[in-house]
Amino acid sequence: MSEKYALECIDVDKYYVMGSYKIYALKNVSFKVSYGDLVSIVGPSGSGKSTLLHIIGTLDKPNKGIVRIDSIDVTNFNENELSRFRREKIGFVFQFFNLATYLTAIENVALPMLFSRKYNSKEAEIRAKLLLSLVGLPEQKFKNTPRQLSGGQQQMVAIARALANDPAIILADEPTGNLDLESTSKVLSTIKFLNEITKKTFVIVTHNVEVATFTKSMKFIRDGKIFEKPPDDFLKMKVTKSEDFLRGDEGKIYKSIIDFEEEVVKRRFIDGEIDETTLENEILEIEQKRKTLKL
Repeated sequence: MSEKYALECIDVDKYYVMGSYKIYALKNVSFKVSYGDLVSIVGPSGSGKSTLLHIIGTLDKPNKGIVRIDSIDVTNFNENELSRFRREKIGFVFQFFNLATYLTAIENVALPMLFSRKYNSKEAEIRAKLLLSLVGLPEQKFKNTPRQLSGGQQQMVAIARALANDPAIILADEPTGNLDLESTSKVLSTIKFLNEITKKTFVIVTHNVEVATFTKSMKFIRDGKIFEKPPDDFLKMKVTKSEDFLRGDEGKIYKSIIDFEEEVVKRRFIDGEIDETTLENEILEIEQKRKTLKL
């Protein structure tokens, strides 16, 4: 019997037709994620991360290839089948939380359970409270709406919601991208705990190599292709020093922007839109900006 995987992509292509051309977002993507793994897929902006996330999250279909989730081939499922499959098998954690703003933390977590019809309202509430406790949300916050929670607390609710229907796999899209350092540490610690204790399979899609280093394994994506090891230049990206940056065209452009700001301020003074004091303050700020050109 062949080995089964939580996630498997086989020769996946995704392209968009522009006239007589095909623009590939994913090209011949093949990889496997074992049950209980904690894997990150790392890539820069425009590398195909979002497209891959949509494919493996069954939010989009590939033009070619096979996608298996929980050892089930979902490639040719219709929309109704995919909707039911997502509800039962996949948990999502997003960068911007995507919580229902008018619902409490308990209600946000209970909602997917009610949609599944596996739990009645009382059971969904009890399980929601247990999951919120599991991810570390203080009990006094259970009845708060997202607006009454910090970013880190909102992500805790989102993780609990992802666990609501006991999915086979949880997909996290830049789960710490909107959080401060302390909240980032808490979220990553919670994900690692859930992976190790509950054996849930997590796939984290991120551009941040530092975030990815806490996972058990990493895969890399660039130009729509998956690499098991980073391309030679992937982790050797050099950041240009500001001094060198300003010596190039960018410095000239920045100077032009500052000069333009000065012209606008003077025009506003001549047209009577600002008084002399405001003019002087604005000119002082512009001069401060000019000083940065002399780094």
